[in-house]
Amino acid sequence: MLLIALSWIYILFTSVNLGVLFRNLFRLKTDEFAITVILGLFTSTIFAGVGAFFGRINWEFHIVLILLNLLLVITHKNQILLVYRHFAVEIRQLSVALKVALAIIMLLIIAQCAAPPYIVDNESYYIQTVKWLNEYGFVRGLANLHYFFGQTSGWHIAQSAFSFSFLYPNLNDLSGFCLLIGNIFAILKLNSFYTHRNREYLIIGLLPLANVLFFRFIGSPSPDIAIYVLSFIIFSIFIKHLKDGSSNAFNLIVILVLFAIYIKPTAVALLLLPLFLIMRFKSFRHFDLRITLLSVGMLLLFIGKCLVLTGYPLFPFPTTLAGWTPQHQVPESIVRYFSENKWAAFQLSDFEFSLMTPFEI
Repeated sequence: MLLIALSWIYILFTSVNLGVLFRNLFRLKTDEFAITVILGLFTSTIFAGVGAFFGRINWEFHIVLILLNLLLVITHKNQILLVYRHFAVEIRQLSVALKVALAIIMLLIIAQCAAPPYIVDNESYYIQTVKWLNEYGFVRGLANLHYFFGQTSGWHIAQSAFSFSFLYPNLNDLSGFCLLIGNIFAILKLNSFYTHRNREYLIIGLLPLANVLFFRFIGSPSPDIAIYVLSFIIFSIFIKHLKDGSSNAFNLIVILVLFAIYIKPTAVALLLLPLFLIMRFKSFRHFDLRITLLSVGMLLLFIGKCLVLTGYPLFPFPTTLAGWTPQHQVPESIVRYFSENKWAAFQLSDFEFSLMTPFEI
């Protein structure tokens, strides 16, 4: 538990520093501690995702990260200190009951992370995916060894950046850290509900009630936890600024949605939120150049990762680049089997599936 807590302190320190850098680069205005930390995790994931094309995510990566941290502390000292001071004020403003609840939640999350995980996927490919990243980075054609290696979630890339495998082999607890940040965000919103009586804050503040369900996943680098936490934060921003048409909120939503999609492509449904805002407010139809470049960059990063690992630009879809079939490409028959036979996951036979209506599917 102590080692996990120490690793989280380093992750928090790094995430706040990189979060401040990200805010400045994209001119985002937010005093939310949790959002700054999430932006820092996003930045770390981008760095690790780019670095994995050139080599392993190991101690060499952390030397660069430590030097970057030192540079940021020197150049952005006042802004970084302001983040901590604002957070300290928010914690002091919590009622005694909420302070106790937050302390108990933090201890339970760390204790659960120290216990063995209960997810089958953790042993079947989560740990192995992170280990490959730690030892080799992106390996050409790795999905031929194990089909699920082709997924290599953005969350596994982030975990590889903070697994510290060169020091200790069992630190795969980034999901627990993410859930703690989500609980901090929710409890601060719940405290705001008691002050302002805003029902939206109450809805977000009830996130800790779901901890009993989330605890099963936090002992492993499960992308689902990150998606749950990100979704709560994204919906919180969306609901809060649904009527005022804040461009800052819109940019923040787009950035967090990009992070969610890079973690798990099925989160693409979250794009409906910024699309709704675009239809509602004409001012959003002229995209910010920085956000556009980030979106294109994340798409290229995703395509590049898929091409290296599987030979397909939009894995797990069996779409290929016209006129180019790399030697390391996973056989198309295998990709089509997994992409077109999803009914097996619902324990349906081919015949049962063929009888279903489009609505039932």
